[in-house]
Amino acid sequence: MDEETPVPTNKSAFLSNKQNKQKLIKVLGERLERVDISVEHAGEEGDADVIIVRKALDLLKVQDHVLVIADDTDVLILLLYHAGYNDSLFMETKVQIISIKVAKEVLGRELCIVSPVRSCHVRLRHNISSVWHG
Repeated sequence: MDEETPVPTNKSAFLSNKQNKQKLIKVLGERLERVDISVEHAGEEGDADVIIVRKALDLLKVQDHVLVIADDTDVLILLLYHAGYNDSLFMETKVQIISIKVAKEVLGRELCIVSPVRSCHVRLRHNISSVWHG
């Protein structure tokens, strides 16, 4: 697969093949890097959510503000857990932009320092709506 490969008509069938998916990711990554967009691949064993959060926190060391574009509760939980209380860090979902600083204040220190495990999801879903609208 390369940039000249025709777009498949059946996206589901194409992406269900692991090799096709990896080749597509490689081609897209190369294309983004050519226009100076940094790309990091999670690889076979990597966790993309962890890489996204690690990159965002690294960027905060050299930039005043960082926006993470993701619609994933795991990313939100990791950002809440790892970000500092004064970090100018934001997460954009399909419907809103979340200030991680404000979310941490609204949710409270106790929730944000709990180990980022799946059990936090339920508590987040019930408490987080005031963050977006408050």
